[in-house]
Amino acid sequence: MRWLGLTLLLGAALAQPIDPLVRPQETPGQLRYSLGVRYAPLQVSGVGEEAERGLFVFTQVQHGLQLSGAFELALDFDWRVFLGFAPEMRHLQTERRFDQAVERLGGLELSWGGVLGVEARLGGWGELEPRLSLALVYPWALRYGLVLSLIRDPVVLAAQVSLSDPLNEEATQLSLALATGFVANERVSLQLESGLGFTLGDLIVPEANLRLRTINTLEVRSEQQLAALLALRLAGQTLRLEWGLELGGILR
Repeated sequence: MRWLGLTLLLGAALAQPIDPLVRPQETPGQLRYSLGVRYAPLQVSGVGEEAERGLFVFTQVQHGLQLSGAFELALDFDWRVFLGFAPEMRHLQTERRFDQAVERLGGLELSWGGVLGVEARLGGWGELEPRLSLALVYPWALRYGLVLSLIRDPVVLAAQVSLSDPLNEEATQLSLALATGFVANERVSLQLESGLGFTLGDLIVPEANLRLRTINTLEVRSEQQLAALLALRLAGQTLRLEWGLELGGILR
């Protein structure tokens, strides 16, 4: 949910007619939606220790399935509100090898993510058209964001910086993202996003991600789009690959 504003902005821009490519103009009362599903497998290995049985070598395999939904309502030409949710289910399989025994464990983990926020477009900044946002996200935190975008037919460029301030004692997170979209023809476009995140505490923990979307416009007038997603995430020494599908457009 971190790049929700950036994704919706690029998707709306790439759905516009390409002769020439123009910036989308929100109509007051216009409601956009986005639905998605992602699959992310992961395997980790390491060494642990138990007081009774001693050292063991473990291998854990995770199968993650995430559903996502987002809605964006234009209040007028400059203000809009957005709502997003992302439940995730992870199936865990763990094998622990002791000196004299092998133990296999399994289980399910469920988690939730969500966001509710407001965004304002600032005038008088020329072609960059900055957008400021304030959102309440779950797990509970306040997130402040700034998005800049630039259209150079047939390319859309966007940059985002956001700061997430948890409402508990956890460290603040700073996130940076760059994205570009390229229109191949009236139906097909490509979108590439890269991001960096940092935990601003005593221990600065970085993470990075790279996403590629291939977008097919199903219906031009209502901007209905079906996108195939491929993403790489790097957190510490853990590299994770994701595949997904997303459907979005104008509801009314």
